[in-house]
Amino acid sequence: MARFRDTAFYQVYWWLTSVKLTVVLLAIILVTLIAGTIFEANKGTKAAQFLFYNSRWFDALLIFFALNLTCCTIRRFKRKLSQIGFLTTHIGVMTILIGGLMSRNFKIEGQLIVPEGEQRSYILLDSNVLTVTAAKQGGERIAREYDTHYDKLGGRTEVHDVFHVPEAGVDIVVDRFYPEFRSAEVLADSSAERNPAVELLVRGFGGEQTAAIFAADEKSRQPGVAPVTFSLVEAPDQAAVERELGVAGPTTSRRLGVVEIELVSGAKTEIAVDGGLGAPHPVPGSPVEVTLRGFYPHFMISGQEYSSRSPAMANPAVVVEITGPGGAHEQHLLFSDHPETSVAHREGGDLSRSARYHREPAVTVIAGVVKLVKGPDGAIHYVAHGAGGDGGAERRGTLAAGGEAQYPEAGVHFTLQRVLERAEFVERIWNAGREAVNPALHVTVRGGQEEHALWVTAGMPHPVTIGDREVTIDYGSRRYDLGFSVQLEDFREINYPGISMAQSFESDVVVTAPDKQFSRMISMNNPLKFRGFKLFQSSFQRGERETSIFSVARDPGVPVVYTGSLILVVGLILIFFVKPYLIRSGGQRRGTTHAGGAAGVADGASLGTVAGPGLGGS
Repeated sequence: MARFRDTAFYQVYWWLTSVKLTVVLLAIILVTLIAGTIFEANKGTKAAQFLFYNSRWFDALLIFFALNLTCCTIRRFKRKLSQIGFLTTHIGVMTILIGGLMSRNFKIEGQLIVPEGEQRSYILLDSNVLTVTAAKQGGERIAREYDTHYDKLGGRTEVHDVFHVPEAGVDIVVDRFYPEFRSAEVLADSSAERNPAVELLVRGFGGEQTAAIFAADEKSRQPGVAPVTFSLVEAPDQAAVERELGVAGPTTSRRLGVVEIELVSGAKTEIAVDGGLGAPHPVPGSPVEVTLRGFYPHFMISGQEYSSRSPAMANPAVVVEITGPGGAHEQHLLFSDHPETSVAHREGGDLSRSARYHREPAVTVIAGVVKLVKGPDGAIHYVAHGAGGDGGAERRGTLAAGGEAQYPEAGVHFTLQRVLERAEFVERIWNAGREAVNPALHVTVRGGQEEHALWVTAGMPHPVTIGDREVTIDYGSRRYDLGFSVQLEDFREINYPGISMAQSFESDVVVTAPDKQFSRMISMNNPLKFRGFKLFQSSFQRGERETSIFSVARDPGVPVVYTGSLILVVGLILIFFVKPYLIRSGGQRRGTTHAGGAAGVADGASLGTVAGPGLGGS
C-alpha cells in the first residue's frame, strides 16, 4: 500500500480529492458566468455562446469539476446509513452535469418553414455554412459545405478564411462578414464626365427623403414624399437665368380655397390659402393681424401634432392665428368640408366673430412644380408654382448650400444639400449592426489566372463563371434531415375580437414517415411529438399562401437533467430530514444500551453480596 501511495496516479487522485480545488473551480465557473453575461450584453448572445458557454474549454472546465466532485465523494464516503444523503446529493449534481453536456453536444434545434400546400423534410439550424456547387472536369456536379462561425464573432467584420475546392479547381477567399448588410446607391461627385446635379432633402406629407436632380433630367430621382416635381436647368449667363425663371406670376389664387374672417368690430378680410401661408395679413381698419399657420389637404392628428395623410384634398383644413392689441390671441382649426367640427382657442378676449374656410371642390389633389436654375456663378435659383393646378401661387428665391425653401401650399420644404459638377450614382455598402439580421460575405473566387470578387448575401445563391466553369456560392443556415416530412394542409389565425391581433394560430399537418402516415393539428400550446422531436407552432407569415413556422427540437439531455434534479431533491431531503432522525435514533439506542449494562453490573454485585455469606456458610 505504501508503494501505491507513492505512485503518480495516487498523487493525482489525492490532489483531485481536495476541497480547496473544488472551491477554486467553483470560483472560476462563477467568474466565467459573470464575464459571459457582460460579454453577451455587449456582443450578443451568439458570440457569448461561441466563446463561453458552448466552447470546448468550458466543457473541459465542467468535466474537470465533475471529476473533482467524483473523487471527493469517493474519498469521503463512509459506508454508513447516515451518509446516503451525502452520496445521493453528489450523484444528483453529477447527473445534472452529464445531462448539460449531453444537451451541449447532441441537442438539435431549428426551424421548419412550410408554406400552405407544401411539405418539408428538413429544418434550418442556427449554424451557418458556406456551400460551393461546381462542375468537375468530367462534367459531374459536386457540392461542398464548409462550417463558418462569422455570426458568432460579436460584430467583428474583418475575417480571413480560404476554402479549397480541388474538384473544381477553385479557391474561395472570405475577407469580410457584415451581420447586417446594407446596400444603396448614393450620389457621388466622381463621374469622369461633367454631369451637373443637385442633392435636395425634401420634407413633405410622406415624411423625409433625399432627391437627386440632374440637368440631364432622365437621370433624376424625384422624391416620393411630396406631390412636387423638381427640374434643374443650367444657364450660361444672367439673362438666361431670367428667361428660365420667367416673369413672376400671381402671388395668390383661389385654387386651394379662401379663409374668411369677421372681427367683433365688424371688419372683414379674405386670405387665399395658396400664396397666403406664413405671412401676417393686417385686417383693414383694425389693429388685428391674421396669419395662416398651416394647411393640411388630408388632415390627421399624429400624437399632439397636426399632419396630412396624403396630398389628396380628402379632408382639407387650415390653422389660422389671429393676434390683436393687449396680448389678445386666437387660434382656429378650420375645416372646409366639415365646418361644424372647427375648433377655436381664445386668450385675452374675443377678436373674431366668425372664421370660415371654403374651397373649390374641383381641386382634388395638390400638385406643383419646382424649377431650379443654376446660374453662371454657381448660385441655385428656384421658382415654385402650380399648387392646386394651373395658375397657382408662385414662390421664388435663391439657395446656397444648406439653405431651405418652403412651398407650404404643396406641403413641401426642401433643403439644398450639395451642388455637384460630376454627379453619378455609386453603390455604397456598409454594415448597420452586429446582430445577424441580413448577413453577407465578401468573397473572392480564384481559379487559374482569373478571380472575381462579390458579396454573397444569406439565402441567395450567387453564380460565378471562372473560365469555362460555373461556380455557385451560397451562404445560409445548415439543413438537417428529419427522417420524415411535414405537409401543411391548412393554417388558421384566430384574432382577438374587434382587432387584427393574433390571439392564437394553429396548423393542420400531415406527417409522413417511411413506416407510417398520420394527420395532426399543431397549435401554440399543443406541440407534436414524433421520433424524439417536438414541433411547436412558433410563428407564421402572411402572403398569397400563408406559411407556418415551427420550432423543432430534440434534446437527449433534458430527461437526464430532470432525473438529476429529482435525485438532488431526494438527497437534500435525506440530508436535512432523514439524517438528523437517524442520528437521534442512534444516540437513543446507544444510551439505552449503556444504561442496561450498568444495571446488570449493579444487579450482579447485589446478588454476590446476598449470596456470598450463604455460599461461604455452606
